[in-house]
Order: sequence, then structure tokens, then C-alpha cells
Amino acid sequence: MFHLSLVVVLALFCCSCEAQRRHKPQQQPQQPQWELVSSSAEPVIGPNDTLPHGIYQGFETGQFIKVDGMYYYVANELGLCPHVTWDKTTRAGLWAAKNASGPWTRVTTLRNTSSMYSLCKLDAGKNCPNACSWAPTLVYAPSVYNNSQPV
Repeated sequence: MFHLSLVVVLALFCCSCEAQRRHKPQQQPQQPQWELVSSSAEPVIGPNDTLPHGIYQGFETGQFIKVDGMYYYVANELGLCPHVTWDKTTRAGLWAAKNASGPWTRVTTLRNTSSMYSLCKLDAGKNCPNACSWAPTLVYAPSVYNNSQPV
């Protein structure tokens, strides 16, 4: 009898909770609010920054992240030789700046591509298995290579 009473009480309690949940007004999710903090008529990374690194056509895709007060941009760099269509030669590069508006400095190449060698005759792309580096992705995680701490 005790077990049956407990089951009935639990069933009534669950029904009551379900009824309350169904009749509780749903809150509307808040829409994100965007605020323009600053703008620039000039690109924050322009031709004067890219041409010395052999980037003739700018960038396509990429990600920004701020870590310990430093901004990083993982970019798909385009047009690595002046005579080739912009998206046929790509490379993944890492850029950094102390301020989002710059000045930005190219830190390193993350991935070269075979098109750099086959189309531009750049040795950096020799024997690379991938032809392009579209949409490089930055992952912030602990690493034995840079002694970073767990996130």
C-alpha cells in the first residue's frame, strides 16, 4: 500500500509540475545588441602591410581572437604572386596587434599550399599536400609547445 501511495503522489507531483511548465509564460530570447565602437576609412591591414609578405590580393575569411590583451587574426592570404588569379594561390597566416585598429604585424605562416609552388614557383609550397588553405581556424587550447595554461 505504501509503494502504491508513493507512486500516486509522485505521479500527481509530476503532472502538477508539467502543468505549471506548460502554463508558465515563455520569456523571449534577447536579441544581440551591436555597438559601433570605432571605424576607419582605411583598412587596418592595407597593401603597405601585405605586399612586403607577398600578399597581392588581400584576405578572404579568417578569425579574430583576443588573448591576454593581444589581438590575433588568422587569415586566408590571397594572391601570392602578382600574375595569378587571387583565389588560386592561398596561404594561412597569423597576424597580431596590441590594438584592434592596429598596427598589425604578420607573425608567421600557419600553412603553405602546393599552389604556391605550382603556380608561383615559390619553394615554400613545394611538396605541400593541400592546394588551398580556405577558412583557416584558430583554436585556443593548452599546448606543450607554448606552455599555455588550460582554458
